[in-house]
Amino acid sequence: MITSCAVGCGDKDSSSDSKSSKDKYVGKWECEKMVVEGQEMTEFFGIPLASVMQFEFKDDGTCSVMEEMTGDEDEPATGKWEADGDKVTLTVESTEEDADGEDESMEFEYKDGKLVATEEEDGQTAEIYLVKVDEFTTFDAEALADSFSFDDDSGDFDIDDSDIDWEE
Repeated sequence: MITSCAVGCGDKDSSSDSKSSKDKYVGKWECEKMVVEGQEMTEFFGIPLASVMQFEFKDDGTCSVMEEMTGDEDEPATGKWEADGDKVTLTVESTEEDADGEDESMEFEYKDGKLVATEEEDGQTAEIYLVKVDEFTTFDAEALADSFSFDDDSGDFDIDDSDIDWEE
């Protein structure tokens, strides 16, 4: 009887705790919003941030980072991630195109079901909010490009029937 109590009431297996806390991070995450110096944005020049910044955390500790606007969407950047409680550290491996050749790291904190990264650069603070999704948001870049037209002769630039005269 004492043996069964000792087994049933003993310390929890810390590796199973680590596994269960890690499970909440496994899956697809995309940018819900970005807040820069108090200014909240969900899109950038008409492009939803959700379709630009997408991360897939895999249960083996690897990840894929899809950045449609900055890279080849067929070849996501790869990296590793690890969780320590409510902190997630993502390290993306350097590619041949990287100027400095160093891996890049980003730290997220799990808050209210979201992963939040706070970055400071050039005296400005930006927060990136990721939400977990079943499927990534898609965006038709060709449709956006088709909504722009250029008239090379006059210097006029048309967006959704609004003229902007660049010659002024």
